[in-house]
Amino acid sequence: KAADPTSVLGASKRLAELIVQANARDARNLGTGVFSAVRFGNVLGSRGSLLSVLAEQLRSGGPVTITHPDVTRFFMTIEEAVGLVLEAGRMAHGGEVFVLDMGEPVRIVDLVHNFARQVQLEAEEVEIRYTGLRAGEKLNEALFSEGEERLPTAHSRIYATVADDLAGPEDLAGSLTALYAAAAGNSDAEVRRLLGTILPGYTTPEPKPVPALSTPYPDGF
Repeated sequence: KAADPTSVLGASKRLAELIVQANARDARNLGTGVFSAVRFGNVLGSRGSLLSVLAEQLRSGGPVTITHPDVTRFFMTIEEAVGLVLEAGRMAHGGEVFVLDMGEPVRIVDLVHNFARQVQLEAEEVEIRYTGLRAGEKLNEALFSEGEERLPTAHSRIYATVADDLAGPEDLAGSLTALYAAAAGNSDAEVRRLLGTILPGYTTPEPKPVPALSTPYPDGF
């Protein structure tokens, strides 16, 4: 979601990468540490993940809620994520954004049907309710933005994109102070405006009220 973000969630992830990269530059100059970020998709079986919500919906008799019949996401197991994050940390020199190889994106509908078969349900027994994509929600996600270069590393399943030193505002610390103040005051419009100034090219649509049943997943499936 940090690659070409279209939502506040994605923008916050990209902003976190900028903060890590800014600290990496300072740390290199002062010799005080190594700071790098790791970007990857959804982790199956983690707290609040798709499978835990899906299992709860099936236990309660459904329906299973999906935003769109063609929506896809990247997935990996907890073991894969932990192992590759540790490998990325071992290779870090400071300032990189490591991007884990997530394989091919998976259609959520297919994942639901596969999961249903694991719990002895046939596809026709699973009621699916399509709720529609929310404002700023992506139909398909990418691990790299259009302006980023995919760079190989010593590990076949880990790529990197090195930060452009000009990325982000010149006064990131000052921009963050203003952003934190807007967030503390619960000023939604000001938070969105400031995110747009910090992240060039980012615009966020105004949020639309949605029924409670249509938002069971924290990361939007």
